[in-house]
Amino acid sequence: MTATLATRHDDVTAAFHDGEDHDRLRALAYQAFTPRRIEHMREQGQQVADELLDRALVTGSFDLLDDYARPLPQLTTHDQESALLAGEIDVGLLRPPVDERLAVQVIREDPYVAAVPSTHLLAEAGELDLADLAGEDFVYFPREMAPGVFDRMIAACAAAGFSPHLVHRADRPESAVVMVSCGLGVLLVSGYLRRVGVPEVTYRPLRDTPLNGLIAVGWRPDVLSPAAQSFLTAVETVTGRPLRMLERTSIR
Repeated sequence: MTATLATRHDDVTAAFHDGEDHDRLRALAYQAFTPRRIEHMREQGQQVADELLDRALVTGSFDLLDDYARPLPQLTTHDQESALLAGEIDVGLLRPPVDERLAVQVIREDPYVAAVPSTHLLAEAGELDLADLAGEDFVYFPREMAPGVFDRMIAACAAAGFSPHLVHRADRPESAVVMVSCGLGVLLVSGYLRRVGVPEVTYRPLRDTPLNGLIAVGWRPDVLSPAAQSFLTAVETVTGRPLRMLERTSIR
């Protein structure tokens, strides 16, 4: 769980804020990263690392990036869903839609944009229709990272009359944008990634698209520990609005 909580279209990480905004986000992070929680995370990370290295010994081959660095560092939305339902974590930061047994509250929403190489003809356009991307190679995030988000993207492209040509897999947003800058393909992504600042990438708004980037706090409404309740109260303070159960129809 990371301290990436903010509202509207402001950047969500404390590193991009100064003064009072930075202090509020940092205080929120302190509530999430207690010594007990950090020790638990260390133990989980050690277990995953050991399993990855043991697997390499069995297979007899090892690629530092593909077999170790990429699988290790973070919990995806799908991972957090499973951990919440199993009672292994109290609160997660998720990308809806998620399992209906979880309570979720969107704390940030960004329209999707098309990221294209700056040398591409589409970089000279204004707004784009999804259909303008038909026939292009796509940089994409694997479905297992956030199944609901992936399925919504595929459905939106189908409604626009094409099936995206998924060519280059990216496990992190920053890596995906770098792939676009190298001319490997186009990317459908939440508009906040404009702040990554990778050169040779142009972001174009999408016309009449149902796609948007959502970040939500998720928790189990039937099991809420005092620590989780304290964290959710802090989220309300930082975001300036009360947490309520999200209507499922608004994220389908």
